[in-house]
Amino acid sequence: IEGVESEAHKKWLQGMEWFAIQGHYWKEVSIEQLVKEDIKV
Repeated sequence: IEGVESEAHKKWLQGMEWFAIQGHYWKEVSIEQLVKEDIKV
């Protein structure tokens, strides 16, 4: 999967597989922002 740089990203993506399909979403929100939002929840 493009954009996945570590096991942490892989684990995070397991629950959000559709983001990989919705490719345009990656351009709108950075991985850092997504990770921070995930931690808050």
